[in-house]
Amino acid sequence: MRYKELLLLKILFFVIFSPGFCLSETIKFAPIPLLPKEVLIGNYLPLIELIKKKTGLPLEIYYERDYLRMLADFKAGKIHIITTCPLPYVLLKKEYPHAEAILHFKEGDGTAVYDCTLFTSHRGPDNIKGLKGPVALPQKISTCGYFSASIILSSEGKNLDKMGYTYFETHHEVAEAVIRGTHEAGCLKSDIAEKYRGFAIKFLKRSPKWPSFSIIVNTKVLNPEQIKKIKLALINLQEEEAKNLIAGKHGFVEAKERDFEIVKKYERHFPKD
Repeated sequence: MRYKELLLLKILFFVIFSPGFCLSETIKFAPIPLLPKEVLIGNYLPLIELIKKKTGLPLEIYYERDYLRMLADFKAGKIHIITTCPLPYVLLKKEYPHAEAILHFKEGDGTAVYDCTLFTSHRGPDNIKGLKGPVALPQKISTCGYFSASIILSSEGKNLDKMGYTYFETHHEVAEAVIRGTHEAGCLKSDIAEKYRGFAIKFLKRSPKWPSFSIIVNTKVLNPEQIKKIKLALINLQEEEAKNLIAGKHGFVEAKERDFEIVKKYERHFPKD
């Protein structure tokens, strides 16, 4: 074999087996399991198709309804990109440094922050002090789950653990549990709770402001060039492109690690094991 051919083979071997190299492997994008499967996929497919078009990267959606299993698959390298609220990212980053938040989704008001609302039904008490429980919550590590509910209740002298609570897979199931009367109160992302005002729910109190949902990349299985392409495709989103989106329709801003310090401040309210 000639020297040049041997050198070429060595270079090719080095590139292919370098960390983060992706020759034809599909990049798995798993959205936060906030909504029923059909709704969630419908919301995120336009975003994924836009990223594919603008970057040329082979993306496909990866659905996992359980938050903890989704994070486990991310750590195992089965998922390349996830979207998540801030608490799961903080918990993930502590044990898996290859997770990197690159962008925040903008909210409807143009900011990159949101809050959670503790609410009851029209039959419930007019204030938190009158609550007895139990409380309906999204999945265990959801920011609007145990974490925010515990913060809100403790600010009024209440203890979530003593009141009792149940975890549900989606925010919509939380709302339904309170409306049906099986749970006295629930905690939801505020913009989702707003959609249920017509069902005569009462808002009791909001949480502190948290950094908005983020796009998290797995730097162990994505290389810097791929990450850069994804980031630039979305940070420079044009109005004409955004109008065809559901997830991401308000645009994106760059994420910084300092954005998550507000979550770490309330570490004593992290969900119990």
